[in-house]
Amino acid sequence: MRRRVDVLCVQETKWKGQKAKEVEDTGFKLWYTGTTSNKNGVGILVNKSLRDGVVDVKRQGDRMILVKLVVGDLVLNVISAYAPQVGHNESTKRELRKAWRTWIRVQRGKRAKVARTKWWKLKGEASQAFRERVIKEGPWEEGGDANMMWTSMATCLRKVAVEEFGVTKGSRREAKDTWWWNAEVQKVIREKKDCFRFLYLDRSAANMEKYKVAKKAAKRAVSEARGRAYEDLYQHLNTKEGERDIYKMAKFRERKTRDVNKVKCIKDGDDQLLVKDEAIKRRWREYFENLYNGEAESSTIELDDSFDDTSMCFVRRIQESEVKEALMRMKGGRAMGPDADGEIQGAK
Repeated sequence: MRRRVDVLCVQETKWKGQKAKEVEDTGFKLWYTGTTSNKNGVGILVNKSLRDGVVDVKRQGDRMILVKLVVGDLVLNVISAYAPQVGHNESTKRELRKAWRTWIRVQRGKRAKVARTKWWKLKGEASQAFRERVIKEGPWEEGGDANMMWTSMATCLRKVAVEEFGVTKGSRREAKDTWWWNAEVQKVIREKKDCFRFLYLDRSAANMEKYKVAKKAAKRAVSEARGRAYEDLYQHLNTKEGERDIYKMAKFRERKTRDVNKVKCIKDGDDQLLVKDEAIKRRWREYFENLYNGEAESSTIELDDSFDDTSMCFVRRIQESEVKEALMRMKGGRAMGPDADGEIQGAK
């Protein structure tokens, strides 16, 4: 998106279901909820750089959705709501207010900056101005602690660089889909970049014409290579191996529709989300201490100490050669022994 939005709340999506889906060619993932087609519905869009931090999703009918997002050490609750107005009774409005009171958590904190200093401008006249300011404003007095001197100089350098060169907006372009690029495509793309570099240094008519020709050739080569790659892919899907790939692709797409792909955080005894490593380790330690040393109901297993003549007889130890032979007979992904289906059919 042109405005570099990371999180966007949308209303009146008018989609039925409670699902998640990726928005193609944008890098965003959408979580939405709706109970009736072409009516109401809310959703939340999260950018690619933040969507892996989603740890929980809650939905309230087709009027409210909450996405819990972990950014660094902060836990953010993003809520998208669509309040009922005309044609709804007081009970419906009361339910919405109750959900608001349950979900909303006021969390304060500073958002981490990802902007970078434009150090690449350190050349020419800008380099000379930067040097003069550093010499004039820098703490160059000798003596004192070395670490303090280093910290003071580094702070001065960063401050002058930000004021002289500026900072970026903190965004980054999404990676393009280039799995089908071949050597020919890479060659014409490299030529187009070279022409653009010459055009940036000298905006003459000749350089402009060369760049237009190179851009047109690159566009044609990319289109042809992509067409051939997809044609080969379709031919491959018609084979036996391609059928397996279809199932893999279906599983991959289903995995993308899940609300939470990876569990990165746990909750404490008060149902509060833990994001720091030390707090998570401490919670696991408390859990296992209560599990093994707690005052829970006794889990002692009463063993049957009755023995008969059969159980008192000598039992030969299993030999190492027998274990190796059994391992050799094992099939991948299956345990030794008869199948359950075969036993059931035999019983019939």
